[in-house]
Amino acid sequence: MAASGQLHPETGGANIPHDTILAPMKPFLVSLLALVFVAGCVGIPRIQKPASFPPDRVVLSYRLVAEGDALMDEGKDHLAMLKYVEAADANPYHEVIFNKLAISYSRLQMYDQASRAVRRAIGLRPDYSYAYNTLGIVNLARGDDKGAIRALRKAVQLEPGVASFRVNLGHTYMQRSE
Repeated sequence: MAASGQLHPETGGANIPHDTILAPMKPFLVSLLALVFVAGCVGIPRIQKPASFPPDRVVLSYRLVAEGDALMDEGKDHLAMLKYVEAADANPYHEVIFNKLAISYSRLQMYDQASRAVRRAIGLRPDYSYAYNTLGIVNLARGDDKGAIRALRKAVQLEPGVASFRVNLGHTYMQRSE
């Protein structure tokens, strides 16, 4: 690249302003900066999943999640949480398991553990909208209205068609104004 005031060697000697060269790339650069900013604000490190994982452990984790779901439906939140912990131990690379674990911790008012579990889910899959919704609910329960709004906005941004995300965001705004 030529220094300012010098002829640009790739354009046959024509001196082209940087704005002309960068203008077509501006939307991409703005998106890239926004992504870097959001990732920096959330502060959740990306977790690298292994290329392969033992199928028997995956099957076991799915069975444990199904048992946890049934217990949760019966209102046995503590037992459900234990099943999700077992599932997470069997398969520590599945974001849905950690989101369900976070929900069960939250229902038991174990908000620090819920926050860690849902952040793991987001670390495993940064575009998992349901985890951002859970993070928003956990943040609201902890009294972090700004964090709740930020997480719920992210959930809506990732999946605008999920009505419950918008309801939760609206509820959070209403609680904030009270």
